[in-house]
Amino acid sequence: VLPMLVQPGVIEGTQSWRRAIFKPGDAGGDPFAALAAALMAPEALPELSSAGTTVAEMANLIRNEATAATILLRQSLSQAGTYARAEEERRLLDLARNFETNNREADAVALRQKAADLPPGIVRIALLADQLEELFTSGIAEEVVESFIDRLATLATSGRVFVIGTLRSDFYPQVLEHPKLIELMKDRGTYALPAPTPGDIGQMIRQPAAAAGLTFEENRSKGEHLDELLRDAAIKDPGALPLLSYTLEQLYERRTPEGMLTLAAYHDLGGLEGAIGRRAESLELAIEDRRIGPVDRARRPGRDPAIARHPGATRRPGGKIAK
Repeated sequence: VLPMLVQPGVIEGTQSWRRAIFKPGDAGGDPFAALAAALMAPEALPELSSAGTTVAEMANLIRNEATAATILLRQSLSQAGTYARAEEERRLLDLARNFETNNREADAVALRQKAADLPPGIVRIALLADQLEELFTSGIAEEVVESFIDRLATLATSGRVFVIGTLRSDFYPQVLEHPKLIELMKDRGTYALPAPTPGDIGQMIRQPAAAAGLTFEENRSKGEHLDELLRDAAIKDPGALPLLSYTLEQLYERRTPEGMLTLAAYHDLGGLEGAIGRRAESLELAIEDRRIGPVDRARRPGRDPAIARHPGATRRPGGKIAK
């Protein structure tokens, strides 16, 4: 959707696009911090930090001072528009000089005039809020969810930010509990995606990897093909599909120097189920930390933090962990 949206002419009057992608559960489950980090990323609107504003400060502005955050966003988009116009003017003048070198004076004059007549640059940002169901599954307090939805609605109706949200269909009832989400969805292009076929899942795994120059390991003697193992595991449990990207991310972090995703890394993760289990455990600990604090959690009676990282383990005399 994003590549189609940012094509020239799709949104009238927009000369240049930036893009930002985030998930509400990023940044330790703080949706405001996740949004701020996405907006200030190099491919999004780094101009937000031109006055020294940090991600943490931007997150606090979005959370507590919505008007100030909106003004800063507007100013940064205007600054980005100035840069975009200057870049286009530079491109036209370089081309004019090239025409002059080739004795195409009339063309050079026309380009110089076009450069002089360029309108103010208009930049908009496309914001993808991926896996919005994380608002309801990451242990985020209800009042934080409400406040975040309010800020997201402000961005979506600003005319400067185009918001695209993805959501698993089984979380649609939770959406209906939030009037502002309902209003955003009404008459604004809600599109229901059908469940992916096995072929679709295979393409979701292979095509991004191929575009990034990555390969999947094969063990022909055992008949193992990593891409097929991933596909088959995702097919078995459609509910695990949203976490397929997490498993691929873990495999990417363990890739070889040649860019191969390996079977050894996959088996070390425990397959798709193991990777999901690790992800669930990390989320559980993060939620518990936010509720009672990491130090208090470690001091809870019967809760040995070292043993907690190794289910089924015991502590031997001398302090060593036995699995």
